[in-house]
Amino acid sequence: MNEKDRIEIGYVARPHGVHGDVVVMLYNPGSDLLRRLENVFLTGKVAKTAEIRFAAPLSKGWKVHFEGFDERAAAESLKGTPVSVERDRLPDLPADENYVADLIGLEVTDANSGERLGRLVRVWETGAHDCYVVDDPQGEILLPATSEVIVDVNLNEGTMQVRPPEGLLELYRNHEDES
Repeated sequence: MNEKDRIEIGYVARPHGVHGDVVVMLYNPGSDLLRRLENVFLTGKVAKTAEIRFAAPLSKGWKVHFEGFDERAAAESLKGTPVSVERDRLPDLPADENYVADLIGLEVTDANSGERLGRLVRVWETGAHDCYVVDDPQGEILLPATSEVIVDVNLNEGTMQVRPPEGLLELYRNHEDES
């Protein structure tokens, strides 16, 4: 199985208690995926498939116990470790939604001018809506991930068409010129 067959769904935030439990923060806080999985893939210092003994929701994150991590020191070693699952274990999404991992690397162009803006390199979660970070040759451009701005996403072609709010591109480019 290669890396593209896995989707990162969260990370181990910290140990929880003294018996090897950890708190896992999911990138989709509303998901109950951990409750339905038998195992996940841990990467980082530890690269292995980890069997889930139990997973229970907390007010922030999930309390999870992985097989073989039975002491606090073992749980501490997982802090910061990304948690991934096999792509085929994820639920299907509605037609107008995509997994973040599938958006990273898309070629972003301005739907109005056809100008290449760069590649989508990161997604920031904000309170109101996500924000797409596009690596522009002159710096980064932050685009609100709203239906008014994101015109089309074509995963087969690896492209995203956007209609940035009026003046947004000039704001970033003028700021870069002043630096």
